[in-house]
Amino acid sequence: EHADRIDRAVVFNIPPPQAWAKAVATGGESTSWYRTAFKVPFLPELALRTLEYRVLVNTFKEDAAAGAFSDDDIAIYQSAWARDNAISTMLGFDRADGVDFASALPTGAREPRTLFIGSAGDRYVPDGSLDATEDLLGSENVEVWQNTSHWVLQEEPSLSASTMADWFRDDG
Repeated sequence: EHADRIDRAVVFNIPPPQAWAKAVATGGESTSWYRTAFKVPFLPELALRTLEYRVLVNTFKEDAAAGAFSDDDIAIYQSAWARDNAISTMLGFDRADGVDFASALPTGAREPRTLFIGSAGDRYVPDGSLDATEDLLGSENVEVWQNTSHWVLQEEPSLSASTMADWFRDDG
């Protein structure tokens, strides 16, 4: 509605829907046990709450670099997850996996100008999705960071901040 108010954007981790769909269509893994389990109505929310979100906390501890999430960080996430409808909203992305929403989106030049930052070690996105993102946005608008996991912002906060500052400051 007010696209003229946004000049540029930075997106971390999750490729554009068109890139995700292209990666899946060309053989990238899309369905995982957790995406399948999350499609069941109400049960995942109940299980996560009952287990005090330990499954989610364990993804931080198992996937992220040591020290990326402090105990205080985890407590903040747990508090946020406990809010009404927070988990259902979060699971919405996984529940939509396989829906052909990408075909309804525009192709060609992207507005606003978008920088995508992803991780070569992200186990939550399909194989090939980073290449498909580069095809879509152009290699100059995609950074793939090595030695990080899905939790790029938490693992590389200084690099994330300086990259975003440079992107928003650039006149190009």
